[in-house]
Amino acid sequence: MTALKKKMMLIVNPVAGKQEARKNLSEIVQIFTNGGYMVTVYMTGKRGDASEYAARYGVNYDIIVCSGGDGTMNETVTGIIRGGLSVPVGYMPSGSFNDFAEYQRLSKNILRAAKDIVKGAPRPVDVISFNGRYFINAADFGAFTWLPYTTPQQLKNTLGAYAYLLEGIKDISKVHSEHLKLYANGGVYEGDYLFGIICNATMLAGVLSRKGRIIQSDDGIFEVGMVRMPESPLDFQEILQALRMEDLSDPHITFFKTNRLTIESDGTVDWSLDGERERAGESVELEDMHSRITLIC
Repeated sequence: MTALKKKMMLIVNPVAGKQEARKNLSEIVQIFTNGGYMVTVYMTGKRGDASEYAARYGVNYDIIVCSGGDGTMNETVTGIIRGGLSVPVGYMPSGSFNDFAEYQRLSKNILRAAKDIVKGAPRPVDVISFNGRYFINAADFGAFTWLPYTTPQQLKNTLGAYAYLLEGIKDISKVHSEHLKLYANGGVYEGDYLFGIICNATMLAGVLSRKGRIIQSDDGIFEVGMVRMPESPLDFQEILQALRMEDLSDPHITFFKTNRLTIESDGTVDWSLDGERERAGESVELEDMHSRITLIC
């Protein structure tokens, strides 16, 4: 057995997904112990626990590993940042939605993921700040304010998938739009938007992942995509076609890359940050925190 040298904080969401982490906890701890870690387990009981554990106690550990879904990973990263820490982080996906893990090509098998962390190498990952909150995958808003909490982020993070979601809207006159002003790269974008998405990885993530490529999420920039409200049924059909083809040059789609973004609205926009609901104020400041965390995988 490898001598115990390094201290690990293991944050476990015991009710995530099919509760794989709880059911396999002893074996998971054994894998890390055999790999040279002295493990302390922190079980979450409510939203925010992972952030609090990481921020308050993370300084005492050589690595922080979390098991759960995107929300647990988001909270863990948030705690690391709020605690001013540079502790590397490992992720064993075990939630209902594990899209960050998929895009980073982490194993969906929780025991394999643990073994990969033991043998893993560091990979820098950007984090996007959002008015004091953070996300590592995507933030979105718009016509689907009821969908971010019921539809897998995996489905929504591919731009073409929005065509599928829009197909379910029978009456476009009932679709709500948001009037926004976006300030980035020295320019101003203004309009009534059906929905929008801000990605740390790429809006064409589904295409890239199908080709077996790791999504680049440490380039210091993020992508912004906004779809304008259709003015007619013909516009609506054109939008659907552009989304299906992932045609970012379509005039109904505003697309750009940046490392800073200010969004002004009436303050009632419902956002989803890594799948978690967030109500922002009239002004939202976003900034890319380049290579802010180190993922061990």
